[in-house]
Order: sequence, then C-alpha cells, then structure tokens
Amino acid sequence: MSSTTLSKQDIKWITADLSRLDKTQPGLGDDAIRHAINGDRDSVFSSLAHNPGHASGLVTPYSAASKADEKGLEGRWLFLHKGTFDPDVWWRYGQILYAMDPSNYMLEYYAPGSKLAPAPLKLILMSWAQAKDQWYGIKKAIKGSPTLTIARIRDVAEAGKADLIDVADIVLRPSLSYGPNPALESVKKSDECKQFMKDNPETVVAAIARMTADDRTTLINELGRWDMLGDETYSRFVMDQAFGSAKTTRAPAQSQLLTIEADRLKSECRMPIDHPST
Repeated sequence: MSSTTLSKQDIKWITADLSRLDKTQPGLGDDAIRHAINGDRDSVFSSLAHNPGHASGLVTPYSAASKADEKGLEGRWLFLHKGTFDPDVWWRYGQILYAMDPSNYMLEYYAPGSKLAPAPLKLILMSWAQAKDQWYGIKKAIKGSPTLTIARIRDVAEAGKADLIDVADIVLRPSLSYGPNPALESVKKSDECKQFMKDNPETVVAAIARMTADDRTTLINELGRWDMLGDETYSRFVMDQAFGSAKTTRAPAQSQLLTIEADRLKSECRMPIDHPST
C-alpha cells in the first residue's frame, strides 16, 4: 500500500536515515527509502541479506561514526516522534531495520518484547525509545511530541498483520536484556495499559504465558500489585503458575494466591476437580 500521508519533512527525515545505506551498496538507500514510504521495493530485503557492507552498524546509535550517521539517526527519531503517524510506514521501517541487522544483535539485546513478538514492531518501538535516551538521544528536540500509546502500537501491529497478543507481549515486557527501558516503561505504567489489561485478560494471559519464567515472575507480582486478581482469568493463570513445572514462578505465584479472598480461592481450587475440562 502506498503512503499518501507523509509530508515533505517526513520524507527528508526518512531519507537522512536510510540514504546512508548507499555507503554499503549504491542504490540500496534509495530502495530502502522507497520501500519505507511506498512499500514497492521488496527487493531491498534480499539486497540487505547479501550486502557485504554490514548495514547492521547503521541500526544503532552506538556505532555512529560520523556526523552523517548522527544526522541519520536524528532523522529516524524525529520522524517517529514529530512526523506524520502512518502505521504502514512504521511497520515497513521496522522491516528494514530488521533486515539491516541479520545477526539480530539489536533485536536480542535492545528491543522490547519476548522472542515470539514480531521483529519489525519490536525494532521500530526500540528506535522510538532510543530517541529519549539520556546519553545519546534527542530529548530536547522531541519535547512535546505525541505520547506513544497502546492504540498506536496496535495500529502498527495491525498494519503488519500482527495480533493483539503481540501488542500485549511488547507492552508488558518493555525491559531490555540489561535493565529497564524508561521510555517504554511509561506505556506499561499508563492508565491506558491498566484498562487494556482489564478489557483483554485472555489476550494478556496468552502473552505472559509465552514469556520466560523470569518475565512471568515479574508479571505475576505486577498482576497482584495492579489489583488484577479479582478477574478469574488472571487468578486462574496465577494458580496454574503456583503449581506448575517452573520453579521460578511457584513461590511468587503462591504468594499472590494468598491475597485472594479465601472462599473464592477455595471455589477456584475446586473448579479443575469438579470441571476437569475447564
């Protein structure tokens, strides 16, 4: 689908970033720009896969080696924060970032979400968050820009035919391999997130269930702290974790069970016995 919504400034920002790919292979930047904007250059993915110039260095701010690299990253960040919000463009941009990093280094160490969440969505949100980093971001330049919301994340996911479980996965696991990500943590801590969890318990449980035991442990404690265990879907999930095979989750889950009203807990404990199929 072609994008007819972008402004000239949007295109300048995207061009400043992706034109840097021409340094690794002539014409590659133009193909990447056209795919991000219009979606009509799928061949860019095979070119990136066989690119000897190692475009992966252009994904991250940690390897910015020149003023052009710095300006390129600023272009990406300014577009994501101050540019026209077009979910299709965000998704395609994420696809390009994924193809630029075949080693998946950024995906594994710096992107939110579990390993099962879609890479393009994870990487475009990673880039959005990088702009707010206190060490290398552009916080002053993006001050006052629109807040990242779950509604926006959902729109980008839908553009890539990802589902609501993927959205919940990324929103509820914003931390990085080495610690928290404050910019994305703010989405998780928002009132919108709490309402999302109340409205979509089955979706949220499905997302948590596919995470690592350590991530599940964190979220089990947070379900209690956020007063979500009044919902049967959440309390049943915590009960399953309390007596499941993963040792890491047992103690925190059992601790959370103690916060549930005794008669209700007894009733739910009997449910699998009285109704084995539930």
